[in-house]
Amino acid sequence: MSRLAMTTATLALGLLAGCGHGVTSYAPQLRAQGELTLHYDDGFSMSAEGKEVAAGNGWNGLTDYVKCVPRAREHAESAETAGAASTVLSILGGSIGVASLGSLGGLAVYKENDPDLALSILGVGVAAAVTGVVLAAIGRNEKNVANGHAVDAMNYYNDAVGSYGGTCRKPAPKPPEVEPTRAEKPTRPSVPETPAAPETPRKPNEKPGPRPMTPDEI
Repeated sequence: MSRLAMTTATLALGLLAGCGHGVTSYAPQLRAQGELTLHYDDGFSMSAEGKEVAAGNGWNGLTDYVKCVPRAREHAESAETAGAASTVLSILGGSIGVASLGSLGGLAVYKENDPDLALSILGVGVAAAVTGVVLAAIGRNEKNVANGHAVDAMNYYNDAVGSYGGTCRKPAPKPPEVEPTRAEKPTRPSVPETPAAPETPRKPNEKPGPRPMTPDEI
């Protein structure tokens, strides 16, 4: 097999290569009823109220669930748009990549009888494989964009509604209002009274001194 043919096969097989297996092993134990949680099992998924709300790549249903929070709705719509683009581009890239493998068959058929035609078929196959790789790469980028918008939508929604136990269909009840306590005025510390000076005892047979005069007598 020529080097060009090997390049075509490598590019095409690269489109079909899958990602490694991944799964989250921990589920939050403490969460509000309407709070969105994110987990991964070979793909992102969001759940609330004991059921799946939306999943990547498309994130269909996320906008409807978070629509009462404007910022969350904007990000959810962007996630669904980017997710749809990712799906289309990935399918196109994979299909073109598989179709490019047909050039190898044409190369085998026309290699001896018509080398020029075989080379042309191989060139078309290489171009198709490169196109498939480019489309797949763009699709993967759109997938990442969709996941990022979906996480932002989840965070905005949880901060405004979900973490309080409510949903867009059934808002959480308002917490009871608590009257602010009035600050007590600081009290002055009590000053201990100064004890009166003890009276000087009189000597025996000592006559009492003159009585002090009142203002009226003066």
